[in-house]
Amino acid sequence: MLKMNDLVCSTNSFVSKIQQLFVKNSVFILLLFFLNFTIGALYTIALETPLFVVIKLPMAFVSIFFISYLIACLREWIPGKFLKQCVTWASLLISALLFITEMFVFFNFKTIFNASTIQIFLETNGREAHEFIQNYLSLEFLGIVLLLVILFYLVFKIRKKIEKGITSLFSFRLSAWMLLLLLIGGGGVFGFAEYRCFFNSLISYRIMSPFQRLVHSYTLVQSDFKAYDELLANLQKDPPQITENASTIQNIVLILGESLSRNHMSLYAYDKPTNPLLTALREKGELIRFNNVVSPSLSTLDVMSRVLTFYDNDSNQEWYKYDILVDVMKEAGYKTFWFSNQESFGIFGNLPAALASRCDYHKFVSVKNMQEQYGDFDENLLPLLDAQMDSLGKKNFMVIHLLGSHFRYINRYPESFNKFSGKDVDLPYNSYKKSLVAEYDNSVLYNDFVINEIINRFKDKEAVVLYFSDHAEEVYDFRDNNSRSAELFSGYMVEIPFLFWTSGIFRENYPEKVSLILSSVNRSYMTDDVIHTILDLADIKTPSFIPAKSVINPAYDENRKRLILGHDYDATENKGVLLND
Repeated sequence: MLKMNDLVCSTNSFVSKIQQLFVKNSVFILLLFFLNFTIGALYTIALETPLFVVIKLPMAFVSIFFISYLIACLREWIPGKFLKQCVTWASLLISALLFITEMFVFFNFKTIFNASTIQIFLETNGREAHEFIQNYLSLEFLGIVLLLVILFYLVFKIRKKIEKGITSLFSFRLSAWMLLLLLIGGGGVFGFAEYRCFFNSLISYRIMSPFQRLVHSYTLVQSDFKAYDELLANLQKDPPQITENASTIQNIVLILGESLSRNHMSLYAYDKPTNPLLTALREKGELIRFNNVVSPSLSTLDVMSRVLTFYDNDSNQEWYKYDILVDVMKEAGYKTFWFSNQESFGIFGNLPAALASRCDYHKFVSVKNMQEQYGDFDENLLPLLDAQMDSLGKKNFMVIHLLGSHFRYINRYPESFNKFSGKDVDLPYNSYKKSLVAEYDNSVLYNDFVINEIINRFKDKEAVVLYFSDHAEEVYDFRDNNSRSAELFSGYMVEIPFLFWTSGIFRENYPEKVSLILSSVNRSYMTDDVIHTILDLADIKTPSFIPAKSVINPAYDENRKRLILGHDYDATENKGVLLND
């Protein structure tokens, strides 16, 4: 019994010390908390769904409170008044500088410290920094900073009164135990954030302090740079061998979509009008729809390594040991371009960025990596494309990489394309899931607009445009599931649009090619062999070219199995509607 009483007394004494330390350093802790919590909270509220706000804000709250308390402990335990003051002012000054910097980034660019902002800082020279400050440093922002300085000054002036109020508030033992639970929870979330950040998780950055975001972002950028250099070193260096080059088509454009399923396209008989513009082009005989095409994988990187090289399911070497499509086109006399609204670096960006660097000209809409899910709209590619239309060569090959229907769907289109709502979705699921389907359909509608705008740039030129998506997405199509995974594999995850558009001049100059395309629309096909189709269309041959792998070639082998992550697509039961022209 005595031991139990001793334990209770010891515990109460420990809790009391925690309480006393907080009360004694309360103003310091609260200032640190404000500086490290506020901008991340504003970012979460502004850009997250209500559900994620409810989840992430409390996590950020307890984690940053835990960090602030730890710094107060450090200050308390350091001997000597001078050292204590050094810790106090250093921590407040660093937090204030990071707060002001991140507030500037948030107000001007609607983001926080992440790998993209750090990369931009690292790549900015003195002149660019000066121009940047001139453009974005406003009187309003300086006014906010001045207001905060005044507020902090007033807090220091009345800190004794604040501490007295907190002392009375924490006079109850219950308050002390609540403080202990808050610190335990904060320590858990802090550890969780650090652990998740080790794996570059999206959730962690929003529950960290600015200093944590800065350190982890810098580490990630350095890691990305190293990985990018290693990837460049591994890529095929020898120029591809051209065995036959009868290419004369002036403009060949490859548009790579993202996460777009043909099962949500009215062009493929979906019950909502998600493709008014592309449908109109098809009715005029300009657009040719392929009905039975699937992607070779469920991830963008895996797909890109296949569709842009000779690497496919039959390969026995690493993908980067095979000739690259843009290299072949360049060797055949084409001026090569790459425009992208996807990641320009990072885990998901290094591969496309490395391929883009092989082109004569490449441009990304903005600097971003996988930590940011709030990208630019795809229409921002159009000015980049327009800027190069006067710089075209005699023969041009373009890759245009869209962000398409990448999750979160609601961030993929402007407000003016918010046509469908959950009320339009006739599915036996809750309102949140119905809203997701509607948002996905809106992204498909916007994609229709973007592709049509790209096509408009080539209407008066000799041009052929090929559009397909990297992979599809299952969006509650036949079950309660919105995902892509090998474990839950279904045909809906890989059933993609595959479209050819031809200009009037192209149809006039190459009627036999148009006939070959038209005669192939019902063939079963997988896009890991698309390089063969593009080279066949362009009349370019290399030792790796195989006519049986070109879907528009009379020798095409339609019996080739379409295996996707071990799944035989044609033997899969759950698939979308198959059209036949």
